[in-house]
Amino acid sequence: MADSPAFNATLDAVCAQKDCAASHLYWYTDLETARAAAKTSGRPILSLRLLGRLDEELSCANSRFFRSVLYANQRVSKELRDRFVLHWQSERPVPKVTVDFGDGRRLVGRLPATAFITSSTRTAVWWTPCPAFMGRVPS
Repeated sequence: MADSPAFNATLDAVCAQKDCAASHLYWYTDLETARAAAKTSGRPILSLRLLGRLDEELSCANSRFFRSVLYANQRVSKELRDRFVLHWQSERPVPKVTVDFGDGRRLVGRLPATAFITSSTRTAVWWTPCPAFMGRVPS
């Protein structure tokens, strides 16, 4: 049962994280609920802001790296569980590229970074694959 795709999908939905069976981490997606849990437990909130969703396969590059390298590490996930209330918030969907080969085959991938210019303010905005830092670049 614990290795069945249906069980793992349900667990991922409850934990709000892809591959929750490996990490054993529970993430809040509502900041007010996370704040209440932090107040009750006395633990600080560790909050991630990312492109895409932590519970989807094609989340941003950093969150996929964290999921495969950090969260699955038993010592790291134990520290996260024991010391923090975990919260994540999606800034916007991950930019995706779809290549349609015209014969029913499609290749879907994500873009590693995004930049755009807002025409109304003439401000260039950039960020890394996960917007851990957002900056304003002079136009």
